[in-house]
Amino acid sequence: MTAKLKIDRLIGELSYPFYIFHLFALMLAGLLLQTPRSIVWMGLGLTLTLSAIALALEFRFIEPWRVQFAERQAATSGIEFAGSPDFQSP
Repeated sequence: MTAKLKIDRLIGELSYPFYIFHLFALMLAGLLLQTPRSIVWMGLGLTLTLSAIALALEFRFIEPWRVQFAERQAATSGIEFAGSPDFQSP
């Protein structure tokens, strides 16, 4: 059951970057390729690749900064902060 939840979580995390990059990837594939089928496959591959890179960058750089910012805000306002459920601060 846990593996299924991790897959569901990954799909959910990739959905927004996928939405953001899909049109750009399809347009780029359309410029580079001629047949509709190859445009779709290249667009899909490019979209998934860009989405995965964006998500990795978010987890590596943005999420730690967001957690630290929230911890500082909570400390100054006297609120207890539990942190992100998926992020382990170093």
